[in-house]
Amino acid sequence: MDERYITADAHQFLPSRAGKIELVILQAKNSSGYQESVIEKLHFHLPALLDMGRDEDDLVAHTNAKLLERTRRFLHILEELASSFPQVRIKVIYANKSAATPHPT
Repeated sequence: MDERYITADAHQFLPSRAGKIELVILQAKNSSGYQESVIEKLHFHLPALLDMGRDEDDLVAHTNAKLLERTRRFLHILEELASSFPQVRIKVIYANKSAATPHPT
């Protein structure tokens, strides 16, 4: 938020306004090549994880607890600061050991 990393106790220190909120999602793999299935899984799961009205009971069964907590933090901050109309940016990074560039598709 406004170039600052938000920690778990951020709710205690939230300002009343924010200019920018950025969520960075990093998917790192040990593989030596890019896999389409990784992108497909991100494409499938991110809408549910970032849904303001999400049902966490449905997500708990198949989602990492750390991921749930961090997306919950993002959604809480977004909700708290929505009235200041911040610029919201979500950046998804997929990294692996490959030196080659991914296939264009």
